[in-house]
Amino acid sequence: MENKDKIKLLIFDTVMPKLNGKQAYEEIKKIDKDIKTIFISGYTSDIIKTQDLLGQGSNLLTKPVMTDKLLEKVKEVLKNAY
Repeated sequence: MENKDKIKLLIFDTVMPKLNGKQAYEEIKKIDKDIKTIFISGYTSDIIKTQDLLGQGSNLLTKPVMTDKLLEKVKEVLKNAY
């Protein structure tokens, strides 16, 4: 936990073992309410919505993720954080 103040952005897959991305994000938000996140998924937005895999206003990129799109999204999310 010594570096928790240095972490500004998390990138999660929507489906992961044990906790899904949304659940993991919600646990981390208990520690740092200002942490930003980008979710990545190979599922369609319909499946993501019906299975409630994202929170309101979440940032989503669909797989395959192109490097330039990821960088663009990271810049966008961090710019809006300050």
